[in-house]
Amino acid sequence: MNRKIRSIHWGEIPFFFITLPLGISICIAYFYPQNHFSFQWLIGLSIVPVTTFFIPISPFHFLHTLRNSIAPLLSLTSIFLLWNLSQQPWRKYEPKTHQIHHLTVVEVKKKSSFAQFDDGEKIFLRTSQFQAGDRITAEGTLRRIRPKPTSDTSQFDFYTYATRRNLRYSLKPQRVAFVGRVPWYHVHLHALRWRDQMGKSLTEGSHYGGWVKAILFGDDREIEGDALTVFQQTGTLHVLAVSGMHVSVLFTVVDAILKFLPGFRRWPWIRFFAGNVTLWLYALVSGFSPSIARSAWMFSLGSLGKLIHREGIAINHLFASAFFILIVEPTNLFHLGFQLSFIAVGSILLFEPIFTHWMSWNSWIGNKLGAAMGVSTAAQFGTAPLGLFYFHTFPIWFLPANLIAVPISSFLLLVYLILLPIHPILPHSFRGFIIDQPIHFFIQIMSIFQSVPLATFQTEITWEQVWIFFLGILLFRNAIILSSKPLWTLTTGTFLLIFLWPIFR
Repeated sequence: MNRKIRSIHWGEIPFFFITLPLGISICIAYFYPQNHFSFQWLIGLSIVPVTTFFIPISPFHFLHTLRNSIAPLLSLTSIFLLWNLSQQPWRKYEPKTHQIHHLTVVEVKKKSSFAQFDDGEKIFLRTSQFQAGDRITAEGTLRRIRPKPTSDTSQFDFYTYATRRNLRYSLKPQRVAFVGRVPWYHVHLHALRWRDQMGKSLTEGSHYGGWVKAILFGDDREIEGDALTVFQQTGTLHVLAVSGMHVSVLFTVVDAILKFLPGFRRWPWIRFFAGNVTLWLYALVSGFSPSIARSAWMFSLGSLGKLIHREGIAINHLFASAFFILIVEPTNLFHLGFQLSFIAVGSILLFEPIFTHWMSWNSWIGNKLGAAMGVSTAAQFGTAPLGLFYFHTFPIWFLPANLIAVPISSFLLLVYLILLPIHPILPHSFRGFIIDQPIHFFIQIMSIFQSVPLATFQTEITWEQVWIFFLGILLFRNAIILSSKPLWTLTTGTFLLIFLWPIFR
């Protein structure tokens, strides 16, 4: 039975009105980093709208709605902007001029790392030989990261990438030395180290160890080459990132185990705490990427609402998770994983009932298959403009590819979660077979979808077209809810004309 497609009332999504000013303030602070904002001006901007509530405007009734919506928005935006500016370390510290730098490695990439000074400022370190949590000394000159003029939009813009992560300098060290490790209270760095050690132990001697680490922890540093391109061009790359699928499988397994234990079925609070503690520990080990943090927050808020019988709607949980993530790390707003994860989930919540209704038929198999197709289509529908903007490609055969990839990856995740605690007692040959053969089979299946004719559609779009697309799909949903054929035709025609004309001109 398909869920009813209904409109969303503003009162059901209060976190939208808090997250929107936070997002606006982050954009102002990071798109205009050289501006010296007057704190008196900002404070005045936050206070003046509030004072308008005490000014009588009864003769002008049409101003009430405008004041009641704009005043809180301006006030919250100013407050968040003040907070954002105070959080940027490069505004508080002098440039580093020493030749020997004492650093702590906080994140390791494929061929580079992010390191941090004691004062909190991060730099781009051009080496990946250390692990998260290592204290090192690096000898070399800090280079200011500056924009490189280029007209080729397909090239990677390192300056924008660095600026949106509060990175001012890069360092290519001439000599580095290991000094020690961070104290025990840096739990998140020790968790990343434990993840690397467990992943190395689990995949020792395996040809597809990097794939196992990606499916299990979202650690894709060891995946590259043609096999990765296969998943990119089939629209199934999301199965290699920790997401809601991982959280759902883990939470379901823990809850099912506790239900079978004597007495735990009658104690929902214990199951709630056990499931959420396990969930957040897994998020900690996975590095708190935006996608896993979003999943953890949404599951925690949703399970808490069920427990206290105060269930809200999932779209409000989505905005709440965005708010908490951006408060902790504002630069996540520009993280591709954050954008894709939130837009994909938002698109599923808004459009999945519509596509499921169109794709289902009256049978048990038809309903199940229609639901799976509806979820995949809704997620791809929302993330299509970002895929075209960042990767300049759209996977044509994403629907059949996802119908096969999602069940396989969910099964592999469950197998690797079971294998993780017991792998030390298993023979190496058996463990290698369990790891390598399913991954090899998985890649071969996805290669079939890549090799079919017209596997991808390639083009380039601008940010303006991305925003036009998002506005168009919201109007499209509204027209369907209102069951207005003239509005639906006008919206769809206008949207297609504005969005598609620059692509085919």
